[in-house]
Amino acid sequence: RFRRDDYFRMATIKVAEVKRKLNCISVFMQIRWREDLPVGIVVERKGANIVVASVESGSMAAQNIFPGDVLVDVNGREVNNNVSAAKKAIRQSIIEKKNVVLKLERDITPLKMISTPAVDVLAILKRQRGFWKRRSKFEPIEEEGPGKPKRVYHVPNVESEPLPVDDTGKKLVATPSRDGGTRAEEPVETAEEEPATEEEEF
Repeated sequence: RFRRDDYFRMATIKVAEVKRKLNCISVFMQIRWREDLPVGIVVERKGANIVVASVESGSMAAQNIFPGDVLVDVNGREVNNNVSAAKKAIRQSIIEKKNVVLKLERDITPLKMISTPAVDVLAILKRQRGFWKRRSKFEPIEEEGPGKPKRVYHVPNVESEPLPVDDTGKKLVATPSRDGGTRAEEPVETAEEEPATEEEEF
């Protein structure tokens, strides 16, 4: 059976608050994957927990799983602190079902502000809040022209007279024919080259 690329994806199916921990949520992640395709996460044991150490940059896991997430169970079974058992359970579920559900605990403690911005910066941020939702007051420089283009008139049989002199008053001289000209032109005769002597360097 062939599956499209959009079948293999990661999706958050449930988010719940962990009551026993402050600023912590439980994330239930469903992963539909291929057995020959790596998930893109690296887990390691840290104390009594299995923690996501790193996430492969640019992978689909990078959009759903973050470093520091704690792996609690795989398909409803607790993994405790056994890293090898957790990896084996994930691989086995993907091989057999093409599907695995992970329960992760994520710390959502709000970040502290290291320093307070200057007064003018705060004023600018406040004034420009939601600027992408407002229509710009500036009008484009280019304006739409008339619907029909202007006609260009061509006047045939216009009399012309060649100028006998140039801008400086000198009489114009016709350019002599030369090699590389038109076929009607005859090449200018060139002097025969003398054979090279022994003293000449090549």
